[in-house]
Amino acid sequence: MNYQNRVANVLFLIGLIIIFAGAIFGLFFGIAIGSWSVVFYYSIGGFIIGMLFIGFGELIEKQTENNTLFKTYLKAQNIQVDSINTEETEDNKVTNFGGENWVLHDDDREQLHKFFEKKGEKIQEIIPTPKHEYCLVKINDEYVLVKAGTFISYYKDGIDKFPEIKTWFENNIKNK
Repeated sequence: MNYQNRVANVLFLIGLIIIFAGAIFGLFFGIAIGSWSVVFYYSIGGFIIGMLFIGFGELIEKQTENNTLFKTYLKAQNIQVDSINTEETEDNKVTNFGGENWVLHDDDREQLHKFFEKKGEKIQEIIPTPKHEYCLVKINDEYVLVKAGTFISYYKDGIDKFPEIKTWFENNIKNK
C-alpha cells in the first residue's frame, strides 16, 4: 500500500511480514512435527495478528486523510485553527518563548473571573505570559500564576517554579 503516513506504511509492512512468517513457521514446524494442525494454528495466528497491525495502519491512515480534508476545508473557508471566533488584540496576543503567538481567549478570561469569584477574590488584571496558557493574575495587588484552558491550575507561589516566566515578569511587568 502507498500510505501518506509513514507509521501506517510501517504497520502495514509489519502486518504482512507477520502473516507470511506465521505461514512459513507453521509449514516448517508442521513438517518437523508431522502435524497439519500446527501449520493451521501458526497460519491462523499469524494471519490474525498481522491483520491487527494492518488494521491499526488503516486507522492511522484514515485519521491522516481526515486531518488533510479538515485542513483543506479550513483553508477554503479562510479559517485559522488557533483563532476561531476570537478577536486578536494587542492585550490578549502574546509571543511565547518558542516564538509562536498564542491568544488568551475571551472565554478563558471569563472562566478565570468565575474561578476567582468562587474563591471570593476579584481579579484586578490578567496578563498572559509568553509560556503557552499561563497567565499572571493580579489579586489584592499581588500576582499569582495560573494555567488557563480547560482546567484551571492555580499556583500561589508558582512563579518560582518557572524561571523563564519569572525572568520575563521581572523584566517586563514588575519593573514598570
